[in-house]
Amino acid sequence: MAAFFESLRQKMVLKSKQDGGCLLWGVAPEEAGKMNTYGRMRFPVYSDKRSKIFRAHRVAYMAWHELFPEHVPEKSDTGEQLDVSHLCHRKRCIQEKHLVLERHSTNNQRKICDGQGWCSGAHQPACIL
Repeated sequence: MAAFFESLRQKMVLKSKQDGGCLLWGVAPEEAGKMNTYGRMRFPVYSDKRSKIFRAHRVAYMAWHELFPEHVPEKSDTGEQLDVSHLCHRKRCIQEKHLVLERHSTNNQRKICDGQGWCSGAHQPACIL
């Protein structure tokens, strides 16, 4: 399985563009006007041997951590939804160090940081602004 994930990571990097500390998925000329939308890509669902379309940053999280979709927790210990969050607030970013699996409420707190332009420090890890 390690070879599968390594190949996937290489393909993702080839189809992305480095921009500052971010690695932006699918930055082709025809995508230029869509930079504030989530990128999408196809990824296999191991349990039923077919593929499904996921948001690119979620696939990146799975690729970096070598997880298939059914192995990524969907709920926290308290039952709250878990999201793959962007520490950098860029929807197209697939940079490993910019993605974290966290509670939905924490992900929403990050939106406040993005709006004010500085991290409130109310969550860990801190936002990358």
